[in-house]
Amino acid sequence: MEDTYIAALRRGAYELYKMDWVSRLPQETLMESCREYVRSIVSSIQSGEPIHDSNYADYLFENGYNGSIYVCFDEFIDAEYRDLEYMTELLQDDALVDVYKHFDPLFGINGLSV
Repeated sequence: MEDTYIAALRRGAYELYKMDWVSRLPQETLMESCREYVRSIVSSIQSGEPIHDSNYADYLFENGYNGSIYVCFDEFIDAEYRDLEYMTELLQDDALVDVYKHFDPLFGINGLSV
């Protein structure tokens, strides 16, 4: 299987992981993070500071949700991605799990095996 397919699987799995991570937060934490983003915009307007071309995703990257954020891609690959039980639950698709287990060369690292 080509490396591009494995890279796409890893990126897709990372996006699923981020959604899973965020879904475990209380709704009020999500709402308050967005309120803080809006407050930062209002503060910039009130102080006459220029508003930079940033969006909510950029704000979250810098500030997280109440100071917490999911791990970066490399950390995900080194931890959650190598956890067969977690990945099986995350992917929830036998064909995807099969590709993950049998074709990704990272799966065999750190004692993991099929």
